[in-house]
Amino acid sequence: MITEKILVVDDEETVCNSITKILSRKGYAIDNALNVESALKKMSDNKFDLVITDLMMPKTNGMELLQIIRDHYPELEVIMITGYASIESAVKATKLGAASYLPKPFTPDELTEVTKKALENRKTKTESKPK
Repeated sequence: MITEKILVVDDEETVCNSITKILSRKGYAIDNALNVESALKKMSDNKFDLVITDLMMPKTNGMELLQIIRDHYPELEVIMITGYASIESAVKATKLGAASYLPKPFTPDELTEVTKKALENRKTKTESKPK
């Protein structure tokens, strides 16, 4: 079985650690970045299947990261998480191509479910893409 690699981007270390704990128990390989610069470096050095990013971060925010991913890594699925959920940001994230939008606090089950769905979407997309 191939283990899916997930990059978690959040400026709060406790959030990164919680997500890592929840998803690594489900068998996913998790890497963390505390800011967008670090995330972009990791993305250029490694291949990820999914990025879970916080919306509100200092300097470069999650929406800007989503745009960069769409421009440079179109095959990557992105889940947007936020403690400042709004219909406006949910619509914007979805329009930019986020696989899911998850308001904080979320349960381990909610996180696991959206992660599974996003990775299934990615698999479907890559399988249906002409070689």
